[in-house]
Amino acid sequence: MPTSTEEKTDCPLLKEIPTLPAVAVQLLEAAMIDEADASRLVKIIKRDPPITAKVLQVANSPQYGFRGQVSTLERAVALLGNTAIRAIALGVSVFDAFRPKLDMPSEFDPRDFWKHSLGVALVAEAVGKKCGHGESGALFVAGLLHDIGRLALYYVEPDRYARVVGESFSYSVSLMERERAAFGADHTVYGQRLAEHWNLPRLIADSIRCHHSLAALLKANGNGDGASKRPPVYQCVAFADVIVCNQWIGSQGYQVPASIDDATWRRFGMTSRDDAALAHVLLDGVRQLAPIFETELDIEDLHIESLCNANRTLSQMSTELERRGQRLRQELMRSRFAESLHAKFSPVPDARETLASAVRVIGQALPGVRALGLFWAPRASEASVAVCNNPDSTPATHTVRTAIAPVDGETCMSRLKVFLCAAENGLDLDGLNALLSEGRMLILPFSYLQNLEGGLVLDLRGPEQVLKKWMAEPLREFTERVANAIERAWLSEDLRRQKEELTQARRLADNFRTQMRNTERLAAVGGMAAGVAHEINNPLSIIRGQAQLLLMREKDPDRQNRLRIIDEQSHRISKTLTELMGIARPHKPTIESVNVADILSRTLAMFKHRFLHRHVECEEHYDDDLPLIKADPDSLQEIFLNLIINADHALGKEGRLTVRARAGHGGRTVITEIEDTGCGISEENLSRIFEPFFTTKEKGKGTGLGLFTTHTIIESMHGDIQVRSRVNEGTCFTITLPVCQEMQELSARRTPAADRAPGQPPRILVIDDDPMIREILIEALQASDFVVDVAADGLEGTRSLERGHYDCVLLDLRMPHKSGVEVMQWLREHRADARPAPPVIAVTGITDVDETEAAIRLGALACVKKPFSIDTVIAEIEGALAKNLVETQF
Repeated sequence: MPTSTEEKTDCPLLKEIPTLPAVAVQLLEAAMIDEADASRLVKIIKRDPPITAKVLQVANSPQYGFRGQVSTLERAVALLGNTAIRAIALGVSVFDAFRPKLDMPSEFDPRDFWKHSLGVALVAEAVGKKCGHGESGALFVAGLLHDIGRLALYYVEPDRYARVVGESFSYSVSLMERERAAFGADHTVYGQRLAEHWNLPRLIADSIRCHHSLAALLKANGNGDGASKRPPVYQCVAFADVIVCNQWIGSQGYQVPASIDDATWRRFGMTSRDDAALAHVLLDGVRQLAPIFETELDIEDLHIESLCNANRTLSQMSTELERRGQRLRQELMRSRFAESLHAKFSPVPDARETLASAVRVIGQALPGVRALGLFWAPRASEASVAVCNNPDSTPATHTVRTAIAPVDGETCMSRLKVFLCAAENGLDLDGLNALLSEGRMLILPFSYLQNLEGGLVLDLRGPEQVLKKWMAEPLREFTERVANAIERAWLSEDLRRQKEELTQARRLADNFRTQMRNTERLAAVGGMAAGVAHEINNPLSIIRGQAQLLLMREKDPDRQNRLRIIDEQSHRISKTLTELMGIARPHKPTIESVNVADILSRTLAMFKHRFLHRHVECEEHYDDDLPLIKADPDSLQEIFLNLIINADHALGKEGRLTVRARAGHGGRTVITEIEDTGCGISEENLSRIFEPFFTTKEKGKGTGLGLFTTHTIIESMHGDIQVRSRVNEGTCFTITLPVCQEMQELSARRTPAADRAPGQPPRILVIDDDPMIREILIEALQASDFVVDVAADGLEGTRSLERGHYDCVLLDLRMPHKSGVEVMQWLREHRADARPAPPVIAVTGITDVDETEAAIRLGALACVKKPFSIDTVIAEIEGALAKNLVETQF
């Protein structure tokens, strides 16, 4: 069977249809029996007066033209025959159940329905006879009731079903499709359920369900030439329905004639030539039974009706074909338009260029339409914009600044409108608000993006209506592709930016770790140096002092040179220790107002005796009005000393050293240049000269700490150092230091030693625990016309200061019994109300920041580091004496 219980559909509407009367059920059972006795039909019909009246009415109608009045039911049955009686009995008993709503005017015409149903019954009976079917009664009944589902739908929903029938014709859509759309199932399903509801025989229900499925039925049961099995009732009914539909008898909604192949004809024991005979049976039978429908029909009327139905359907088919052709033409144009958009659009990795490409493509596809595109990241204050006024030119891309805060629930379209209005001046769109309100600007937003917002905007103010309705969908699809391409490009750019930032962060982290390792290494070296510095500096002071004393008395040039080497190498050892200790415990500079020219001159003076023995010229150029700078004098001298030493090594046996100092940046800085004509620095080494322990000198001639220390000190002064160099041409270091804004006032005023007569030599007290250093200082100072007293420790020194008066004190800071700092405190506490304290010059063999700062804070004028130069000590003493004299005069 072609149906199954799984296909059953719930049809609650059928509950509104009345139950079939018992007489109708009996008539159906009797009508399905081919050999039924006429007397049996008469007995059943007599029980129902309406059916009896209908039979007598038809028998006496002019359509049959029987002679005399037919007054008995038996004579009427004998004259009309079984076919007419079955039609009348079923028509009255079954179809009258629906009569209350069949008289309403609508698209559903009951007479067309009867004619079609009766035609299918007649043809099904004729087909059964052709193929040797022995159930002609069952075929007639099944054919007559095959469309009862349409009556059921019309009965329960008359207005709605009439509208469905009308839509079938209007939209050129099959009636069954419209039924399924409106009711969830078509009339074959509802008819089958009604037959089951009325407890009709199964073959009737199956015929109702399958009468529109001829091709499927034949395929399932076999329709080849060798199929000898007789076709079942439901196949004959489906075949008869096709025959009647092709003859356009009765209304079935919009339908297309179905073709019947030779195999199908053979399946029912016929050929295509039998089509005419079936048509004659159809038309003649419908004409004879017309009185059942209370109307008169002749063959000509049926032919005309058939032609009218055919013409109506053909007209609808023509209209539908034209409509489909129009849709196909629009679809073709839409496809070509979409192809032109997508073929010319070429996304690139750059988001702004991708946007410009999209705007240019739209400008070329829609001549006369000005296109604009823009996008921005959420919460951004600016947007990337591309405008195309001429399709042959490259769109202009620029950035528009605007501040639009996002609103929760706001759509991309509304955001885009707000953004456009806010950026109207920047986009050069005159009257944008008016254009948006008048609908003369089409906005295609970038919807469903997670990282960007924006869209494409088309200005529709041209003289012609360029944009067509069918272009809308391709434009939306193109906009979606553009949006995805822009977002991919933007994300790719953002990923590249993040990658670069990550790479830079890793590079900085690596540099930081390298610097930390270098700092730890330097600190370790410096800490070790600090531990042994005091023990080394004291012997170095003795060695250097003795060498300098001998040098002052020696007349032999060769011995003078040897003594000078001893002095220089001692100073080199001390300098290296000082640099290493400065790394471990950086020296805290004493910031004061300093004249750069004075420190440069004093530093160069240390080297002039070296330059005299070589062909080295030394030039000094200083501005007369050179401003003072804020700096630590010792640190500044160390900077110049390191640079001049490097220049001296680079010059070799001959060359020129030029030192300049001038005001720069409108008097806000002092620029110092130290330039030599020596061997120069190679380009690969130039970027590394400020690294610790990096040196290009021969082994034993450089530590690699000089320029590193110089760079560190200049940075601490908020200054800058630059270098330029060419191999075999020379090197120039340029130092820029900020100018101080005001002069520091003198922190204390001193008076000279009391009662020193004019011309009397200054009296110096040397306090040091090392006897050899005391001897060196006694000899050196006496040679410079100073009167010298000595003390072996701090306690002895305070006793000497109590007993006598001195013009200057050389005070070692590290001593037993009483340190130099304690002596300074004693001077402040015990001499404040008595005689003025003499100027003090501190001497130390180790760079102890705390001790040095404490000594300066307690009144020390300077601090000389061991191993010292005798000339430096004498110069500091003379400076202290001169300073005291100037303060006394003021």
